Amino acid sequence: MKKFFTQPIGDLSRQNALTFLVINVVFIGVEFSGSTALDTVDNLLNFFWGFSLISIIIAGYYLAEGYVPEYWKAATTVLATVIIFGTFLEITQVEDGFLPMYFFGLLTL
Repeated sequence: MKKFFTQPIGDLSRQNALTFLVINVVFIGVEFSGSTALDTVDNLLNFFWGFSLISIIIAGYYLAEGYVPEYWKAATTVLATVIIFGTFLEITQVEDGFLPMYFFGLLTL
């Protein structure tokens, strides 16, 4: 278990990239099939989708740290924050009229 939490950043990003791809393939397959089999775990899959995406974004800066400007660190952090808050808003199913307002409010922060 310790090895999982102390793995190198490249391994972590590779693992989350594979998770992101698998979840996207599952979402596409469920959409095309018209099945409602995954409706019960839809929120869990949405959370894993958002978490794997922010892990890829944050790890991207650290993998290219010597080749990109320093302000990219703050930019990737802000982008990851907006994505995870958007994912949380989608999971909690806020009223449709207010969802764009929250997203753009977080984006402007």
